[in-house]
Amino acid sequence: MKDYKKVMLMGLKESYKLGKIYEEEVDCIKEAIQDTYLEMVEELDSRLGLELYDYKVEIKYNQDRIPQSYKHTLLVKFNEMEGAVKMSFRGAMTQIKEILSTGDDEVLVGSCNLGLIITIRA
Repeated sequence: MKDYKKVMLMGLKESYKLGKIYEEEVDCIKEAIQDTYLEMVEELDSRLGLELYDYKVEIKYNQDRIPQSYKHTLLVKFNEMEGAVKMSFRGAMTQIKEILSTGDDEVLVGSCNLGLIITIRA
């Protein structure tokens, strides 16, 4: 298993540099990574063999710089010949949504040449 915390924190730093989030939100997102998202990403790897290789976060703000919505993008590749690779498409997508959804969000999954693009909108 990779050091997913490092991948996510580097993605957070890059998102901040690109102006996708304001400085006030960085600590809050770091906490969410530590408390919630890191465990989810590790479960994606252990249950489905999906290895995180990039992470981005974007926040939409209103005119008063109050967060309106969050968009977390996880880029994962297939790590093993087991897990999601051996599952039916519907089964794999159900498992991904089960792992990543907190109930107050939307989980979208798309494919790319290296693996999957998973977007969580809250």
